[in-house]
Amino acid sequence: MAQDKKRTKSGGIFHTNRSGDPVFDLTNSTNILRDMNRAIIEETKKSGSSEGATKWFIDKIDSGQMILPEDHELVVSLFRNRSRSVSRMFFELPGRMFAFIYRPLGMTTLSYYDVTPLIITLPVERTPQELAQMEPGNETILGMNLHYIEPDLRAELIDTMLRLSTRRFGERPPPKGVGFFHQTYEMMKSIRYVYGLPCIRSYRLDRIIGKPILIPSNEWGNAVSLPFENFAKANSNRVWAESRVKIREFIRSLADMGG
Repeated sequence: MAQDKKRTKSGGIFHTNRSGDPVFDLTNSTNILRDMNRAIIEETKKSGSSEGATKWFIDKIDSGQMILPEDHELVVSLFRNRSRSVSRMFFELPGRMFAFIYRPLGMTTLSYYDVTPLIITLPVERTPQELAQMEPGNETILGMNLHYIEPDLRAELIDTMLRLSTRRFGERPPPKGVGFFHQTYEMMKSIRYVYGLPCIRSYRLDRIIGKPILIPSNEWGNAVSLPFENFAKANSNRVWAESRVKIREFIRSLADMGG
């Protein structure tokens, strides 16, 4: 019999099942990421576990102890909170994590595309001539869409990127706040960040539906765990398989260059 039922301000429900295991029912939550963040804090207090957020959430989802809305409802829940919306100027800043709804040009000719990208923005260096030749309305942003790789690879990539900020720049992501990454496109070509290469995409700003939402640093682990990738014209298993092929090819090319 369920007991210790608690309801959050966002509508999430926490309780224990007959076996005494915690269950997190976020079906009706209006702030999925915040409630997921609370869930892992509650679990850590009880168990003292320091297990990574991504693996923890995946295990809970697989075991049925993390109950999420259906895919389409999950997207609605994530984008429902208008307080997360950001301006275009802020969205163009590199090194942040954002989610948004996207409708690319040439949808009929693309093999597949992600309708709800989760990206880390990368800096784009343009010459004055390139800026002058850019037509109004055709502005693009460069981003690493984490949905193009599996959740466990996302977690490993994020961890590697955060270690760079900690070791080289002496920074640590604050428990609350935007946080930022320091990677550039050229850095992504190294073996250290090889998992991120298949994720790099260019997005036209005029093809974004509504406003992007910011994922704050204390919710990065939750965001990469959420199964809200929404590939049109292909399922996620096909996309991830093709990304793994690209990763292997890149590693092989580096080995060949090394002689």
